[in-house]
Amino acid sequence: LIFFMLMWRDVYLFDVADQAFKGGGRIVVRTLLTIMFVGNMAGVLACLSALGHSTKNRLKTILNFDKLVEVALVGWYLLRLTVLPSKYVPREVFVAGMLHSSFFIAEAQAFTRVNWDEKLAPPIPQRKPQQNPAYDDFSDRHETWARPQDSSAIYASNQATHDSYQGYNHPPSSHSGPY
Repeated sequence: LIFFMLMWRDVYLFDVADQAFKGGGRIVVRTLLTIMFVGNMAGVLACLSALGHSTKNRLKTILNFDKLVEVALVGWYLLRLTVLPSKYVPREVFVAGMLHSSFFIAEAQAFTRVNWDEKLAPPIPQRKPQQNPAYDDFSDRHETWARPQDSSAIYASNQATHDSYQGYNHPPSSHSGPY
């Protein structure tokens, strides 16, 4: 999913670069963004297939290249915000661009820091669920619930209190009264 998002980010950046640059700089930036788009598209296809160790390293390289481009964009936005401001473009556009780039840098960094090798990752120990007496529903004790004789009685919240209320729990009587 990350490569799919980055692929469409590349389409957006290609459009922005097409409008922002003229001449030789335009060709260079568009070529780099086209390579990045193809790399992210290859990342999408590689994620759908079986991943080997070399494939995972290639995917991390693609993500590192995406991070490099986003860092360059933050520098560009910072430059346009401080040194080369435009009187036709509101400053908020550059601030928003820096925030978007920082989001994509954080996402790419999170995915490159992940250990993708299942064999190298330590196994997660299977823990036995702990019985917390405060949340015990006493379903394994086969007891019946009886109406407390005092309406303000508080039900047991731990084992010791529950044991002290054993007198209240009795099997239903077989008399035919209204209650």
